[in-house]
Amino acid sequence: MTGYFERLVQARLEGRVEIITPSDPQARGAALSLRLVGLTRDRARAVFDGLRRRSILPDWREPDVIRAAPVPFYNRFDDVWRCVDALHAELGA
Repeated sequence: MTGYFERLVQARLEGRVEIITPSDPQARGAALSLRLVGLTRDRARAVFDGLRRRSILPDWREPDVIRAAPVPFYNRFDDVWRCVDALHAELGA
């Protein structure tokens, strides 16, 4: 599921979001850390807050990183799609 999340982010958010988690599945867990490229800290935080308003509950890492983890026991592939779609919308599609 994390690989699917990674591919969606790369496909839909290229140039606006940088995945700073290692791409090798053996070198990471389920979470991806997503750096919001070219945004001020306040704008990046506003994007994070927008996700939370949409009932998506990632973690915030200063100054511009959103950390999210699809968990197979609790999430489905459409939840991962919804997260990336919401991030796309919050970034101003």
